[in-house]
Amino acid sequence: MYLIGALLVAPRPASPLVQNSAIVGDMVWLLATAGDGLEHVRVHTGAYEVAMVLFMRNASVEAAEEAGRRLCERLVATVPFLNEWQVHGCWSLDPPESRPDDPSGRL
Repeated sequence: MYLIGALLVAPRPASPLVQNSAIVGDMVWLLATAGDGLEHVRVHTGAYEVAMVLFMRNASVEAAEEAGRRLCERLVATVPFLNEWQVHGCWSLDPPESRPDDPSGRL
């Protein structure tokens, strides 16, 4: 399992986000497919950003990052209150030596 950080940002100028973290988390689960490999999600919402930690079960860290990015892109493309928001990034939060796809720890 890989921990993937994701950041969504509002366009400027924008109205502040009024939906709470639980609602955004529910939207993530609603849009996730089995192929995404999502196991768990933690969401923190701010007025103009949404930070998430996605727990992803994928074959490699690169696959987990890509699956996380696709899921986030689906989120901003589908959820009306995130219309025009942008995915600022998806990246691994795991230290390289802990990644199961590189037993040497040299990633």
